[in-house]
Amino acid sequence: MNGFMMPPEDIIWPIRIFAYALPLRWQIQGSTYILWAMGDHTYGGTERCVFNATGEGECSQGFFCPDAPPTSCYGETGEEILDSFAANYSCFTSENTVALCMLYILLFALVCKLVYALALSAVRGGKMVKPPTTPQISQRLRQNSFRVSASRANPL
Repeated sequence: MNGFMMPPEDIIWPIRIFAYALPLRWQIQGSTYILWAMGDHTYGGTERCVFNATGEGECSQGFFCPDAPPTSCYGETGEEILDSFAANYSCFTSENTVALCMLYILLFALVCKLVYALALSAVRGGKMVKPPTTPQISQRLRQNSFRVSASRANPL
């Protein structure tokens, strides 16, 4: 429902709004980019393809894994791994969209805060809660202290 397992374009329209609005998709997209692509990390188990003089090669992705089947070979760099994931999951991308994803998440939080404030205002009828005045507080304190002292004077 959030566009992680299924592309948002394949979700029917009344529910597709949730795929764009809910922050889980944006969190997954941003955090996977940070995890896999930021930094100069390389991952073992892959080898570069050798192309012949005509430009034709042994593989289509530019790399292959000699000890693994093609369905388990994702790449040597973080960008290649994310591009391999993007073949099955639409929220993965090798483009740096971390700032945009964070903006969407913060916008979602702001909208939730505004909706909460409006709902609270509607429940209260738009009236502010008045703080108690000093005489009311002192009178309540005197009543409570009298009750406490009276209960101590008459133990069971």
